Amino acid sequence: MKWNWPYIKSFFNETLVEQGHSKLNPGLAVWYAYGRKMLNTTHVNYSFGRLDKVFRSAFQQLGIGGRGLQDVLLLGLGAGNVPRILWEYDPQIKVVAVEIDPEVLRLAAAHFGMQPGPQLEIVLADALLYVGECKRTFDMVVVDLFVDAEVPEAACNQLYLLQLTALLKANGLLVFNRLAHTAQLRQQTVDFGRKMVEALPGAYALDADLNRVWVYEKK
Repeated sequence: MKWNWPYIKSFFNETLVEQGHSKLNPGLAVWYAYGRKMLNTTHVNYSFGRLDKVFRSAFQQLGIGGRGLQDVLLLGLGAGNVPRILWEYDPQIKVVAVEIDPEVLRLAAAHFGMQPGPQLEIVLADALLYVGECKRTFDMVVVDLFVDAEVPEAACNQLYLLQLTALLKANGLLVFNRLAHTAQLRQQTVDFGRKMVEALPGAYALDADLNRVWVYEKK
């Protein structure tokens, strides 16, 4: 690691690297802060900032390293934070990542090295439609669907949750990331949790940094 001035400065002031041009995600931008690039929108971090803390905490609590994951479906790639964490546990985990925004994919490739390969299949599609049409099953499905700070309402209904569980293998995990750092977002997350528990008895929540991650394990 090079202890140069830009690196040191990044711990005190964020530097804009590139502004995105996205109709779906206004305010999309790559920033250099705390010694690394991160992808942000106007109000939230999409990858390699606070989101990194959220999923590291959630995966540690779930004991991901001991679950022998082979296939993971990720709904909402961002800049690839979730695959990077998973590959730290096991470089052989195969990830199918669905992302609706081509500008996010462009920035992910240009600044974070997210390219299709043997362990990463990238699908440019609406995750809501993809789930309804998918015929494959996975050891884990991770839902990280946001438009800025909002989760699409269609991703929160009970029918969609049931469709998600249909993609799980036996003992597969459904992991659904929700924001909880303001009173309004916490209430939305609580309301979502009630619906998830009704649809999927046994679902439970993990506090992960400032977020709440809802989890269901298919028996």
